[in-house]
Amino acid sequence: MPLRWGIAILLTAVGVVLSQQTPEASDPETALERARGRLLTDLERLPRYTCVETITRRYYDPQSEGSCPALMAAHEKRKSESRLRGWDRLRLEVAIVDGDNVYSWVGAPRFESGTLEQLAGRGPLSSGDFGPFLHSIFSGASVTFEGQQLAGKRRLLAYSYDMPVERSRYLVQTDNGWTATAYRGVFVIDPETTDIVSLTVSTTELPKSNPDCQAINEVQYGRIQIHDRLVLVPRETRLVTIDRTGSETHSTTEYASCREYASTSRILFDASPASLVTNAAAPPDSPPATFPAGLHFRGRIITPIDSDTAAAGDPIEIVLRSPIRDKNNVELAAAGTRLHGRLVGLEFHAGSLDYVRISIQFESIELKGKPVTLHAVPDSSQAIGISVFRAPVSVSRDDISTSTTVLLFRKARLRLEKFDWGWTTLAAPLDGDNAGAH
Repeated sequence: MPLRWGIAILLTAVGVVLSQQTPEASDPETALERARGRLLTDLERLPRYTCVETITRRYYDPQSEGSCPALMAAHEKRKSESRLRGWDRLRLEVAIVDGDNVYSWVGAPRFESGTLEQLAGRGPLSSGDFGPFLHSIFSGASVTFEGQQLAGKRRLLAYSYDMPVERSRYLVQTDNGWTATAYRGVFVIDPETTDIVSLTVSTTELPKSNPDCQAINEVQYGRIQIHDRLVLVPRETRLVTIDRTGSETHSTTEYASCREYASTSRILFDASPASLVTNAAAPPDSPPATFPAGLHFRGRIITPIDSDTAAAGDPIEIVLRSPIRDKNNVELAAAGTRLHGRLVGLEFHAGSLDYVRISIQFESIELKGKPVTLHAVPDSSQAIGISVFRAPVSVSRDDISTSTTVLLFRKARLRLEKFDWGWTTLAAPLDGDNAGAH
């Protein structure tokens, strides 16, 4: 069951920082003005922080069919979810840099500018939760007070808003590029602290050149201490997309490990191979910059992979079960040497035969205490094998990203503690061949 490519959502603004509390507002209009003033002022401070996002996307079969307005109306009335046909999960690090959100795999040495769609893989993904939505709404939307809400002993105030397309910076991907869309929703503020508590964002019907009818975001906000400041960050985001067949994708994003990066820190971006070339000669005893292609070895994945908690983006470690020798039988790496890779895809597919599909990429090998670039794929002589925990598994190269290995386990839940296989080293992939989840 292939997962569809969904929409990617982009807003152009930055994150939010809240300062100390203000006195309780006396009425909804005053509370709104104080919240607006605080948020818009704090947005100008451009906080430097980064968080880890764990995104789980669940894909559901259609419950109804018809035009987009009919499908959107049916979603509003629905009281139960459709049959689950699959899910996937990924983990990214997001940072605020020069007023924009940039992303990387967790623990990667650099952030990747403009690669949100590549890291997203086959499903929908949105940005904007860290402030772009709030900035746009508080500076350009028509707002109406809707009433009070009670959350325990707290008195909260709810407001509806409407953002016309001519003032919208909410962009959706279409066949013709990025296109602005109108949206509306509700936000809730705490009048005692002038904090945003929650926000919903519902698009109007999306352009026909987009595979989806509508996208609905729900964001829960909270404050955390980062050094000497209280920073407003999303606690959880839910994104629902309704496609034109009636299928729905429900994405849940959780945030963790939010921290500030100092002004002296460097945010590195991918450089082209040409920019990495140097004329300086390497010391005679230093390892090579890359590993030769076409060499065979056996390796064991020793990082536990649990389908309940693992995500695309997690680093993995492999240990050599046999030495790697060059064409002249000279040993280049001894058995026991550690290799590093990354889980770039984790999916579950439900059906007559449930299976978990994971995708991995090799990245480097440790030689003389230094990482050396190494890419590898399964030996072509092995197509079907049995894993060490006695579950049938299919091993293959990915059809799209030729440096990616796909492991398909015929079970609904995966607990992978050790996995042995034969591999062949590969030449460094071409630009764009090594990105994305699958």
